[in-house]
Amino acid sequence: MSDLEEIIKNNLINSYSQNIQFTSNLKNVFKTYYSQNAKYHILWLFLHSFSFAYPLEPSEEYKIETANFINNVIPKNLGGCGSCQNDYKTFIENINIYRVVSSRNTISTFFVDLHNHITSKKIEQNNRYVVDNKHNITINDVTKSIVPTVYSYDHVKEIYTDTDYISLLEDKYSINMFTLIETQMLASFYTKFNKINLETNGINFDINIQIT
Repeated sequence: MSDLEEIIKNNLINSYSQNIQFTSNLKNVFKTYYSQNAKYHILWLFLHSFSFAYPLEPSEEYKIETANFINNVIPKNLGGCGSCQNDYKTFIENINIYRVVSSRNTISTFFVDLHNHITSKKIEQNNRYVVDNKHNITINDVTKSIVPTVYSYDHVKEIYTDTDYISLLEDKYSINMFTLIETQMLASFYTKFNKINLETNGINFDINIQIT
């Protein structure tokens, strides 16, 4: 590296270390990503816990409310998850939703298969857009997951039957999907869900950027 390049690099290092606007913008971008990613995982807690506590023999009212939720409500509310919306529509395209909502086993199987499908598609998409690090920028230098983790039905069932997520989620976010069904308001789930305010107090993020 020439003396001039070394001088420019050192000037950049000093500039970034003292650039309050840059660090502030970086924090805001990360916080936005964190909130979106956290809500994505919280959503799956709601869907899986709901499906594994679904009635063994649901009433017609349960079936109608849930079928409408799967057919019309979910696909309109997956916009913040990259390609999830299109992946979801493709997944349910040839599925008989009324059979899905006919029992606990069928609806819980549906959401396990759906989750595995969307995860696989997301990793496939991420791998498709991996490019050479031509700018020598390294963030979280860890081995990237190339093959998606696919969870078996029994594994997911054990998770959601061992812990009462229904009560935990209701206590934390004041949302109970079964209460919404019983009041014929399951279609309002996302209205309530989107109002969840994720507090980052008590969580520390160590974002280290170095120019070397």
